[in-house]
Amino acid sequence: MIFPFRVYKTGTPIPSLGGATVRHKPVIPIHVFGPGGVGVVPVLVDSGCDDVILPLTTAKQVGIDLTGAPVVQVQSMGGPSILVQFAPVLLQLFGGLAQVVRWRAVVGFGTVSFGPHRWGFLGIAGGLQYFSVWPDIANNQLHLDPMPNLLTTTATVP
Repeated sequence: MIFPFRVYKTGTPIPSLGGATVRHKPVIPIHVFGPGGVGVVPVLVDSGCDDVILPLTTAKQVGIDLTGAPVVQVQSMGGPSILVQFAPVLLQLFGGLAQVVRWRAVVGFGTVSFGPHRWGFLGIAGGLQYFSVWPDIANNQLHLDPMPNLLTTTATVP
């Protein structure tokens, strides 16, 4: 599956990019299925992130009750620590009409943000552990190829 990088304006020139005023980031849409519905969340594909972490609002949107859910304090790189509550979901990626992958995962929900952006993180556990990941920086795109250990499902609720 190939996903184009998203373009984000910086507002100021970036010296390391020769004065460019945009950054290209591997932010892709992921579908999250819960007992009360489905939501689409932009996620930053981040191999430095230990888990899949989604905005807390997504849990409510898809009908996940986090009462009694395991809570872990997560430290972000250079940012504040946040409390993350974990619950089972179904995740789905669309790589085109013939490329749909849906799998079960236990993901974290927390108050996540990156500057002005409100996106989740597609980290290793529950997410990238099931894919061969290749960022094609020269062409501003991300390749995610499902690995044989990915147990797919056609279920619509976790």
